[in-house]
Amino acid sequence: MLDNRSAFNRAAEVVNEFDDLTTIHSELETARKQQQSLIPVAQTYQKFQASETSLDKHQTLLQLQPIWFAIAGHRGWRHIADEIKQKINAIQSEITNQKQQADALQKKADALIDLYLEAGGASIEQLREQIGTQQLLAEERHSNAKDYQRITASLGLNDTLRRDALHQNQQQV
Repeated sequence: MLDNRSAFNRAAEVVNEFDDLTTIHSELETARKQQQSLIPVAQTYQKFQASETSLDKHQTLLQLQPIWFAIAGHRGWRHIADEIKQKINAIQSEITNQKQQADALQKKADALIDLYLEAGGASIEQLREQIGTQQLLAEERHSNAKDYQRITASLGLNDTLRRDALHQNQQQV
């Protein structure tokens, strides 16, 4: 009977162990279901962390963007300012060269005027004035001759501009 009792005890232990195994199995099943139900949460959390990292990067870029644009703008305007300074320097150099050339040409002109005056340039100036006076006198006489021809033609006289024609017209009048 001892053997039966120990067999019952052993059977009871096996049943208890089976119950324990069933409990453990159901707990493992529950844990597996919980684990599988947490997989989407873990995946979502990973996406959340990736999004949070991306957001941090974008926020950092947004904070740095005005500084970057300021630096880039400064570089661009500095480049333009340097080009303008170079052009100004080139133009100033050209102006200086032109002034030097103008001064040299003025000195040469002054020297030539002095040479002209030493060579009798004053009398040449007087001759130019006399030529101008004679041209005015010639224009006046030409105008008078046209008036004479117009008057003689209207009177029916000889309008030729010669002395003998003038004497003949004077005798007829």
